[in-house]
Amino acid sequence: MKVSSLLTAAVLCALGTTAMAQDTTGQPSQRATGSMDQGTAMDHSRMDKSDGKLTSESFTKKAAAAGMAEVEMGKLGAQKATSPEVKKYAQQMVNDHSKGNKDLLTAAKGKTDEVPTKPDMMHRAMMEKFEHQKADKEFDQDFMAQMVKDHKAVIELYEQASKDPGVDPQLQAVAKKTLPALREHLEEAQTMQKQLTASD
Repeated sequence: MKVSSLLTAAVLCALGTTAMAQDTTGQPSQRATGSMDQGTAMDHSRMDKSDGKLTSESFTKKAAAAGMAEVEMGKLGAQKATSPEVKKYAQQMVNDHSKGNKDLLTAAKGKTDEVPTKPDMMHRAMMEKFEHQKADKEFDQDFMAQMVKDHKAVIELYEQASKDPGVDPQLQAVAKKTLPALREHLEEAQTMQKQLTASD
């Protein structure tokens, strides 16, 4: 993703969350939430794309930012979800992605100049949207929908990293090792998303 596109997406996300915070009812406005969902989903689904091939550094930065976002999102979901199944899934994200992040950072030592220590602006804007959202059934549905989008994007990134010659072999090995768990997370998220939709 080009820098200009990322900055535009971040600004739009920030404007969306500001609009939600100004809602006179004290709850996120439907219009603001809708704008955030559309803009964030569109740009977040392309988080793994690059103008060229991946390098060890570009993969590490993208994967670390996504992994830390999944941990923070998991904590938020475990706290706010009303469905026991969603809470359980969210906690699983905290556990699994914490371990995955550790494996990634261990393999990245000495291979990249800088490793992110927190989610990037795009992910932070996405999390802020969920922080402002009311804890109800709609939150559960939106949370699981985001998990589906997130994992589709991350799986594509890890699949590319697992075979791109520009990525260090140790990082390639981590990508290959992590992919089965990511695919399982996606399948579970898709199943839960369908169940929540069907129960309406």
